[in-house]
Amino acid sequence: MFPLTALLNQSCAPNIQRNTIETDQGIKMIVRASKKIPKGEEIFNTYIDILQPTFVRQRLLLQTKLMSCRCTRCIDPTDLGLQGNTIICPFCQEPACQPLYANASTFQGELEIKLWQCQKCGKNIPSEKVTKVLDWLYSKQDKLLKSKSNDKLQKFEKFLSEYGKKLGVKNMLMIRVMYNLVGLYGRQPGFTQQEMKEADWRRKIQLCEEILNVLKVLEPGMTARKGRILFEMYLPIAMVAQLMEGRKNKVE
Repeated sequence: MFPLTALLNQSCAPNIQRNTIETDQGIKMIVRASKKIPKGEEIFNTYIDILQPTFVRQRLLLQTKLMSCRCTRCIDPTDLGLQGNTIICPFCQEPACQPLYANASTFQGELEIKLWQCQKCGKNIPSEKVTKVLDWLYSKQDKLLKSKSNDKLQKFEKFLSEYGKKLGVKNMLMIRVMYNLVGLYGRQPGFTQQEMKEADWRRKIQLCEEILNVLKVLEPGMTARKGRILFEMYLPIAMVAQLMEGRKNKVE
């Protein structure tokens, strides 16, 4: 429908945002810069879920779009400083183990990980061992996100608690689950707005803050996803303030 927009190259850290509007002439797509683009710099779109770790984005781009992405984010083990690929080191137990790529300068196939190296203790882990664990965790995450059970909130929190011990809180497998979890607080039976306790409101604020820290880097400017998180955040902040004020008045 929008062939000109479709010509934009892929990046997992795009510098534009898109939205469609209805006009008298039909549906039109508007493309806006999401950050300052220097003269001569390429304009990048994204065709993948940017809230997933590099190994997932690489695989899905190849499977669904026949693309081999080598954007600045994909070839950066630190994930633009977000530590979205980092896992817990099995030796020093610090969230500092990052992938080292063998073919970051080529454009053929998925990025090949030579090994994983801890940035704290310097120990190396064979890539095959880590890949096996990450594939297993991604399958768990994928199944969880597609679940239609009535207790998704509890299952999401269990995933974060249990597998955060292997991934750390900044890994994108965790961030993606957090993003979906936010909307369950205040809506799922047992956690509706009328049933939420102060700890639940504070938990929702914490989740929103974690996601916003990521989106500030990946989606600078005004974006629909950032707007959604800010919308989800305003009521919890107001409720916590109201509860604190109520306690203060009781003391006085």
